[in-house]
Amino acid sequence: MRHADFLDLDDSQQVRVYGINGTETGTAVSSNGQAQVNTNLPAGSVAIIKIGDRSVKVVIK
Repeated sequence: MRHADFLDLDDSQQVRVYGINGTETGTAVSSNGQAQVNTNLPAGSVAIIKIGDRSVKVVIK
């Protein structure tokens, strides 16, 4: 299992991780400005990270 850390977030902000096929693979709610999301995506996979109304594609290391 891999995890992603997110910093400088508003509290109670929803963070979601999706595989490139659109399947949700992890979710968390921010607390104290940060969130940690566990995901089962393998290294080299492309993921879509959605925080609030923003989203970005990233490659999992």
